Parts: sequence; structure tokens; C-alpha cells
Amino acid sequence: MRKIYLTTLCAIAGFSAQAQTFTEITGTPFDDLVTSSIAFADVDNDGDQDVLITGHNGTAPISKLYTNDGSGNFTEVVGTPFEHVYLSSIAFADVDNDGDQDVLITGHNGTAPISKLYTNDGSGNFTEVVTPFDGVAYSSIAFADVDNDGNQDVLITGQNNSYQFVSKLYTNDGSGVFTEELGTPFDGVGESSIAFADVDNDGDQDVLITGSDNSSNPISKLYTNASCALQPQVNLGLDTAICAGTTLTLTAQNTGATYLWSDNSTADTLVVASAGTYSVVRTLSNGCISKDTIVVTVNALPVVNLGLDTAICAGATLTLDAQNAGSTFTWSDNSTAQTLAVTTANTYSIIVEDVNGCIGKDTVEVSINTLPVVNLGLDTAICAGATLTLNAQNAGSTFLWSDNSTAQTLAVTTANTYSVIVEDANGCIGKDTVEVSINTLPAVNLGLDTAICAGNTVTLNAGNAGATFTWSDNSTAQTLAVTTANTYSVIVEDAGGCKGYDTITVAVNALPVVNLGSNITTCSSTFSTVLDAQNAGSTYLWNDGSTNQTLTVSGFGTYSVVVTNANNCSATGTITVSAGSGALTTGNIQATLVSGCTFDFSVANSSSIENFTWNFGTENVQGANVTYTFEDGGSKQVIVYMTNACGSTSKSIVVSCDNTGLDELGNIAFNLYPNPTASTLTVENNGSVVMQQISILNNVGQVVYVVSPNNTTAQLNVSEFANGFYILQIHTEKGIVVKKIEVMK
Repeated sequence: MRKIYLTTLCAIAGFSAQAQTFTEITGTPFDDLVTSSIAFADVDNDGDQDVLITGHNGTAPISKLYTNDGSGNFTEVVGTPFEHVYLSSIAFADVDNDGDQDVLITGHNGTAPISKLYTNDGSGNFTEVVTPFDGVAYSSIAFADVDNDGNQDVLITGQNNSYQFVSKLYTNDGSGVFTEELGTPFDGVGESSIAFADVDNDGDQDVLITGSDNSSNPISKLYTNASCALQPQVNLGLDTAICAGTTLTLTAQNTGATYLWSDNSTADTLVVASAGTYSVVRTLSNGCISKDTIVVTVNALPVVNLGLDTAICAGATLTLDAQNAGSTFTWSDNSTAQTLAVTTANTYSIIVEDVNGCIGKDTVEVSINTLPVVNLGLDTAICAGATLTLNAQNAGSTFLWSDNSTAQTLAVTTANTYSVIVEDANGCIGKDTVEVSINTLPAVNLGLDTAICAGNTVTLNAGNAGATFTWSDNSTAQTLAVTTANTYSVIVEDAGGCKGYDTITVAVNALPVVNLGSNITTCSSTFSTVLDAQNAGSTYLWNDGSTNQTLTVSGFGTYSVVVTNANNCSATGTITVSAGSGALTTGNIQATLVSGCTFDFSVANSSSIENFTWNFGTENVQGANVTYTFEDGGSKQVIVYMTNACGSTSKSIVVSCDNTGLDELGNIAFNLYPNPTASTLTVENNGSVVMQQISILNNVGQVVYVVSPNNTTAQLNVSEFANGFYILQIHTEKGIVVKKIEVMK
């Protein structure tokens, strides 16, 4: 799996700079690759950097796209059209000017070198397009606008299908259609790198090319870009408009150039104040000529009229309207709406800027007549069911509330915005508004009445974090841990003093009683017994995965069952069946390669065995621990027969050896663990030899796994292997060490 490292900044004593500290991000989905290439780009326009990776994973070339969720978590995009390559190069660019990142991939697909361009629909969906590009491997790609037409051109280097190193430049017409530029001076290179930059500050993209040429010589060559087509073009800008009474300065400035404007003036700028079509011809010192034309129109200023100076009553609102909808507005109070609601005496002014950027202004004087003072108080809240009395004061005035009532006071019980208009004896009106909201009672839900299994705990949660709580047992936490049957209740009071209430009844169900009997000890290797978990009608899960109420056992070991009754309560029973003092027990054969095809053989964890007979195919050897030398190399099956007064058993193993160089094999100490294993086997080299390759063979001698490890430790992924025994061959510089492993899931 690929690894990602994140960086953090840390201070280094004595230096003002800061170093980078990298932290590995484990669990990424990336394949392990060599002869690879990587390119980041936001392919789905979500603002996150996605990544395309190509290379060889030890089995085949791949090309995989991974999208980023914004937190550095990557997900492989399946079904992409990208050809799988290695010895590769990748470059993203917007070749068709549609605002998203397209991609060019070069490399070897296992059959031939390729160069393929894929356009992006903006959502990360790619489509291959036809191009004139040579297929190359050992390659490099660089996009740049070499002809200053605003489009991404491309330079490609590498080894083509004729095993020749090439360097080819293709220009882009802006729609992603490329044309090879013939007659370029670039040397053909492979195993290369390219970089564009304006090294001579003349406004165009020069290029540095490194790599191996067709004579196998390393080169680094810089090429400058110089042609009129590549010179900066005069640009008066887009057609534009100015406001009546203003001027526009057109600039064609370029050091050392000469100019001829449409009015026959020759300065590098032209000041215009009237509508018209203006053009300039600029000639550079190198004779390169460029032209541009601009159309200038003159827009009228917006008409702004706020009306005559006026007066309003205190508390009343006058809306000043600057008209000219669609313009931008700046009032004297810095507000920016088309209208301004004024309630205080002042001089108000407005600046109106229309869509053309033209400005109009006006000013109005507003004075205020005194109003009755009306104050309903601050916006407030009451609990559901409570009543709030609003008082408009100003006794002797007339009142009109928002509900059309006319008393001085108003009793409210519902959430709303309440307003009152008070008109005094002078006919001046005062107003006020208050927002009354209703705080709902806290919602308390302890859930439906429930039951738990004996020994378990259910946590009752009254919700409403931050409130105060009073449970039926007088505890005051938000939650209550319950282990016994009872009826539980809680009162919740929120910050507004409102209260909610709920009650729940909790029952306790008994656990099933599971008794498999006493542990069994037997001398017989062929005994059989039936274990009964009882509790009919329950569900069962034995340690072998079976689900019946009973389990027939005929071997030594510990057996367990989980019984779950109709109330979903579970209990476990366990029993151990073990060998008596005369029972024959044994582990697996241990085979250790001594040198060449000489092995030491023994049986692990054996007891009560009276006789060992080893069969090596052509002869039998007696003894618990034997050393045997095979005359020739290859895979050999070894069987050991073990007997005692109670019976007999046998074990077998397949070993492999290679006579070549094995007499030179020095101190060997390899540790394998865990063995047996279900998923990953670790091989540790604690000896003096060098691990060069590790192979795994099945029981018919087929090689099913090969890895080139580092010299000290190898992690072998056998999670996809079927259960059974396999031969592990450790290839060293002095010969092959053979071990037996078992996959058991």
C-alpha cells in the first residue's frame, strides 16, 4: 500500500527557518508501484486536490484515479478509461479551454509505448480523444503556451515504438486539437525531464530539456523562444464605455517601440473623451508589428432627485428613493439600498452609480416634529401558557394595536410581533413594536417501556443538555443508569424555568442457564460425545460456527457455546475435552534445512508416543529426531508414523531444496510467526545470510506467491489462500531455506 506523509513546522535552534516534519498517513488505498508517475489536480471541481497515479505494481502496469474528500481521504474512481502504463509521465492542463483539468498520459502499456489525451467533463469523467502524439515511454510531458495564443501547447519526450528517443512539440488550436510543429531544434531524449520558463524575460516560454540522447549521452539543453508570434501583443483591452464628462487613457506602451494611432498621433498613450473607434499600430525594435482596436462609447449620468426639503413626526419614517433601479447606491450613512428610511433630523445625501459606472448625486434636508414616547420594552419571551401585559402608556391618547384593539394595554399569550400606534392631542403619532416569543416546554422522552437482560445496564437520557433534572431517585444528572426493574420518572427544568416530564417502566429478563457438564478426560482417540446447550427455542452459536442446540465432538479441545433466548439475553457455556495420561498427542512436523538438501526433522508438542517411523520415500528411519539428506533437489514428501499402546497417528510435510551452493550456507536463523496464520505471515532474518526472494508453493509444487523482501523482515499477505499447508522457500545468496507454513482461518 502507498504511504502519504503530512508535514508540520518545527523550530530548529539557531536558525530562523523552520524544518518540515513528516507524518505517515496509513491506510491509504494507493497501490505500491515502481517506474511510476504522479499528478495532482482538482478533476471534479470540488476545490480538493485529487490524484492520478501510474506505474508497475510488480504484476502489471496500472493507471488509477483517486478523488479527495477535502480531508486527505482518497477513494479510487473505478471504471476510468485510462490505459495502464509504467515508465510513464502524467500532466494535467485545460487543453480545450472549458475550465476543467484534462490529462495527457504517456508510458508503456506492457506491449507498446503510448501517448493518450483524455478530456474532462468537469465532474471527473474522462473521454479519450484522437491526437497526433507519438507513443513514448521513459517519457516526460510539459504544457505551456509557447505561441502566446492563450492555449496550452505541449512538448513530449521519450522512447517511441522504434526505440528512438524523440522530442516533439505540438501546438493547440484552443479546442484541444494539436498539430506537430516540424523543424524544431530539440534533441530527441529519453529518461528525460522538461521545464518551461521565461528565462530571458522577453515574455515567452523558453524550455530546458534533460535526458539521454540517441547515442546514450546525458544532455541538458536550454532553448530560447523568439519569434514575432511569440512577442507580447499590443492590447488596448475590451471595447468599453466612459461616463459623460470623463476621459479614458488608452495605453500601448512597450519599451523601445513606435506607435501610430488612428488620429495619427505617435505617443504611447491616447486620451479620449468622446465616443468612437480607436486603433493603434505598434512596431517593436525587432520589427515585429501588432495592432489592436477598441470601441469607446459615452454613457449619460444617472438623474437623481430626492425631492424638496421636508419634515416628519418623530418616530415616523420617510423613505427617500434614489430611483435608478439596478444601480449601486451610497447614502450619507453608508447604507447601499436604493431607498433610505429616515426617522431623525439630518441632511441626507446619495451617490448613485449606474451599471456603466456613471455617477449622479442629490441632497435633501429632513426635520423632525416631537412625537409621544412609546416604549413597549425589549423583545422578550414567555413560557407556553403564561400571559404578558403590554402597556403603551401616554394616558389620554388614542391607541391602535396590531390586533385593532384600542385600549392602553394588551394581554398576549401567543408568539408574535406586537405593535401600537399612539396619537397624541397634537396629531403626532408614536409607535413601538415588541417581539414576543414563546418558549416551549422541554420535550422529555425516555422512550417506550423496555426490558433489559439481568446484569445489563440501560441508560435513561432526559435530553435537554444544560437544563436541571430531578429523577424519581432524587439524582440530578441528565442521565440515569438503570439495572433493576422499576418505574422511573424525571422532571426537566430549562433555563427559562419551563418544565417537562416523562416516565418509563423498566423490566429485567433472566439470562438463560447454560451447563455443558463437567470437563471430560479420556485416553481414547476415537471417543465421541454430544454436548447439549439446553434452553430449547433459543438460538445457539458454537465455537465452530454451528448453530444447533447440540454439538457432537470427537476430538480434544475446549468447546463453547453462546445461547441467546427469546428475550435476546445471552449466556455462555464451556467444556474442555482433554487426553488422559495414555492418550497420544502431537503437533506438526518441524523441518529445518541444515545445508544443501540435508534437513533436521522432529514433531512439535508430541507426548505419550512410543515409536516414531519416518518415511522418506525410498527408506524408513526410526527416532523422534532424525537428520536426513536427499540425494537430489526438488519437492519431497516426508511422512512420520507415531504409535503407542493406545493407538497410532501420522503427520506429513513437503519440503523443497536446491543442492546448488547450499554447502556454503552459513548461520541461518529465520523466525516465522504466527504459524499457523489467517492473514499475514512475518518472516524475520536473524542470521548472517541475505534474503533475496521469498516464494510460496502449494501442495502440488506450484509457485503461488513471490515477493522480493528487504533483508531483515518481510510481511506476506496470505489472506486469499485456502486453508492448508504450504512450502515457504527463502532464497539467499548461499542457497534456499525451506519452511512449512499453515493457513488456518
